[in-house]
Amino acid sequence: MRLLHLLTITALLLPLAACSSRPEAMVASAPADARGLVHSSPLFLSTSVGTVTTATEKGKSWEFVSEGLFREGLQQSLGATGLLATDRAPTYIVDVVLIDTDQPIFGTDFTVTSTIDYTIRDKRTDSPIFKERVVAPFTAKFSEAFLGAERARVANEGSMRANIEKFLGAALKALKDVKAATPTS
Repeated sequence: MRLLHLLTITALLLPLAACSSRPEAMVASAPADARGLVHSSPLFLSTSVGTVTTATEKGKSWEFVSEGLFREGLQQSLGATGLLATDRAPTYIVDVVLIDTDQPIFGTDFTVTSTIDYTIRDKRTDSPIFKERVVAPFTAKFSEAFLGAERARVANEGSMRANIEKFLGAALKALKDVKAATPTS
């Protein structure tokens, strides 16, 4: 009976994790093996976030991180990596479709796996120069957060951060030989 009460309380508190997600907890940088590519990348100081939408496929779960929070986390990640266009108009736009998150209902450790589609397009031609579906898991251990809702929040933020990091690495590696677009006057 006591276990049933605990499971009920956990199930009721789990949705509260969405309210406490923070974009700064999703900020990622390029993985170590791609950091050396940043300054020579066409994306260097030339990129901004375009559309961030949620897939509407039946049965897909995306209730723990909003489009706005993800947008802010990705924007901050582009800035932290040196890809964000800060003092000029962006040459490249990153469009995102949040496909799915695989969420646990309860457990001692929570593993969340996020699936996100990224497209980088040249703003001048509106043509895609990079497309990739990224799948990234993250496990929040019981020792990191006692309450299930807090563990769910940590796991969701960690999965988003891991997903953004994988995207940054994949994009930098895929575009390493692409010459930067020259701005038109």
